[in-house]
Amino acid sequence: MKPLVETVRLTSCAREKLIQLKKVTGIEHWNSLCRWGFCFAVASRLKPTGEEFSERCNIEMSWNTFTGEWGDVLAGVALAGWQTAREGSPELTPANYFNSMLEMGIAMLHKTVVEKDPSTIDTIVSLVVSDFP
Repeated sequence: MKPLVETVRLTSCAREKLIQLKKVTGIEHWNSLCRWGFCFAVASRLKPTGEEFSERCNIEMSWNTFTGEWGDVLAGVALAGWQTAREGSPELTPANYFNSMLEMGIAMLHKTVVEKDPSTIDTIVSLVVSDFP
């Protein structure tokens, strides 16, 4: 399946949240935390903002680095979520949906794990797995 974006780029706000998540969870790699954040946001079934994120920081990774061995699965999840989300927003593109859900997911993980329950990765796993469609 074709990648939704060639390069995954994060905002400086997401970067700061990822730094704190890395410290709390012990997860070393940005891409793992980003994958969890994206899945957490999709599982929440919240509507994406569709916002264009023009302010980016120096964190970027290829689609393959972001997805790891889960490229087709994550692209499929993103496309299914986009098709549902675009019903009220016909101007929402798959790339905008992906970027919006990634940013929202990182923020949601940060709020849940760092601000509310600074336990371990078990918190993230239980949150994502329990609500994933």
